[in-house]
Amino acid sequence: MVTTPVDAQSSDDFDGAKVALFLGDQLIVIRRDKKPDIPYPDMWDFPGGGRDPGETPFQTVAR
Repeated sequence: MVTTPVDAQSSDDFDGAKVALFLGDQLIVIRRDKKPDIPYPDMWDFPGGGRDPGETPFQTVAR
């Protein structure tokens, strides 16, 4: 199932975005690096990342 983004316009109201990806009935997650200088090192997380200037939430996740 693919959903379309609710907000296609750029907004300054967010710093990054995450996405919940399903493969059939399984949820895809990643394990964060063990670097002590990042938030929540060595923890499970959803794929995503920080926002580049002018990006929409959908563009941030797609990149």
